[in-house]
Amino acid sequence: MMGTSTNYDAPPSWGPLKSQVTRLAGEIAPSPVRVAELVRDFIAQNGGAAAVARGGGTLGSGKAAQASARSLAGFVSLASDVGLAEALRRSGLQELIGRPVTDIILGLVDYCTGPGASIDEVDARNALSQLFDEILGDATDASEVEAILSGVGEGSDLAELLEKFFGNYLCEQFCRVFYERLVKKHGDDRARSFLDEIRGFVRSALANHVVGVNVTRVDWFGDQGRRVADDIMEQTLRVFEI
Repeated sequence: MMGTSTNYDAPPSWGPLKSQVTRLAGEIAPSPVRVAELVRDFIAQNGGAAAVARGGGTLGSGKAAQASARSLAGFVSLASDVGLAEALRRSGLQELIGRPVTDIILGLVDYCTGPGASIDEVDARNALSQLFDEILGDATDASEVEAILSGVGEGSDLAELLEKFFGNYLCEQFCRVFYERLVKKHGDDRARSFLDEIRGFVRSALANHVVGVNVTRVDWFGDQGRRVADDIMEQTLRVFEI
């Protein structure tokens, strides 16, 4: 599921953008330029990169995503330093030690995102679930999970991991706002196909982007971690404002 379980009808001021999305979704092969413009306008309507990263987004504060990003970075950094089993133990997740990969992924999603009580938390949860499926989906046991997390636990790799997460979060917001409208206008298959095109564009745009934020030895659960998560979220969204 692409994060469509909770719908949200954007404010009336979003009317022109809703119309643009509906028209573009009806095209067989919308051009990359028009898709880029659509994502840019979506971020602008939501308040812009700087405002969203500082908690001023129209569709949700973004704080749930930033909190999830900090928990993710903190756990991955810890696992890189002390190994998966010890990281699970120190994080109060000792019941996941030795469990199958699917159980570990579900447990980490719960740990990083919480219960999903708000719309913003649901978006963050869906975004993280997709990220874990992408990076851990081919792992067959805990040792492979440990090797993968160790490989992205520091420096630019960790910053890129958080950027991918925030990219997923952007897609979740977009899907939440427009999915039901597109289903009514174009049917479920076309709605999902178009939203997959949006998701593919976001991933492609971020693929070669260098995150200019130092994440070496960050205290992810303190003020430093909050500032770094804010900065990476803003940088991620600014990619689409150009």
